Amino acid sequence: MGSGHLRLALEWGMAGTLLLCALSDLRHRRIPNRLVLSIAALALLQHLLSLPLAVLWQPLAAASLAAILLFPCWHFRLLGGGDLKLFVAAALWAGRRLPDLVLAVALAGGLLAVLWLAADLLQRRWLRWLAALPYLAPCVPSSLTEYSQKGASLPYGVAIAAGTIGLMLGAHAG
Repeated sequence: MGSGHLRLALEWGMAGTLLLCALSDLRHRRIPNRLVLSIAALALLQHLLSLPLAVLWQPLAAASLAAILLFPCWHFRLLGGGDLKLFVAAALWAGRRLPDLVLAVALAGGLLAVLWLAADLLQRRWLRWLAALPYLAPCVPSSLTEYSQKGASLPYGVAIAAGTIGLMLGAHAG
């Protein structure tokens, strides 16, 4: 297997692992460390195969910068710990394309937020409709605000995974 095929296999492995992270964040609101470490290892291996050792500091600097900049967001509970670690691993992959990664993740996050709000609005209307039916009313939460607070957090690991995969696909298209 040539190094080009190996790099492509590493990217496929990374994309699959990113999808697992997104699904885990969506379903459990947790991103397992073993998945994040797998992404970091795949990214590092890809850089070892494609970059001269003299510039291997670039992906490490990008990951360090991401960690430093996002740590306050985690500290003030604006971002979960799994999201922070996932973005740092993605930044390790992105290297000098860190600004592109930030833009891709921000766009994916904005789209996710709009979809999340739309789904929440539709679900609230659906619950109000169910509450109006005498036989189904006991199935509806006693307070709709209780329901909306329970599902209020946005699983940002989904946006990080989508932005990173989008950037990967863009690198192959352009």
